[in-house]
Amino acid sequence: MPLGEEVVSTAQGGNTAGRHPCPCSVQARPCPPSHNVPCRFVAAFGAGFCATEVASPVDVVKTRCMNGSPGQYRNALSCLLALLMQDGPAGLYKGFVPSLLRLGSWNVVMFVSYERLQRLMVLARPALA
Repeated sequence: MPLGEEVVSTAQGGNTAGRHPCPCSVQARPCPPSHNVPCRFVAAFGAGFCATEVASPVDVVKTRCMNGSPGQYRNALSCLLALLMQDGPAGLYKGFVPSLLRLGSWNVVMFVSYERLQRLMVLARPALA
């Protein structure tokens, strides 16, 4: 189904389940400007930010537990409570920027490379048949 028909079908309540979300990446034609590298760059870095925001408190508590002297913390909960008493809630995000730079840059490289390789595979598929 051409792109225009799919848009009309979706707008009219048609079911597009099972179809690739971007028909231009399956067909051998250029993606629209909204699907360019800067857009993917920002999306990948945003995903890295979200992952770092969720994982950073757990990582800080784990690191404190592992680096503490034997018997300093009974379990992860006691480590968390000690951290909150000592540093407050901001203590859960110590080392956030280095972690964000590491995970954000990794996401950018991985997702942009994945999209490019996927596009090359789609373009090479007719030659393989």
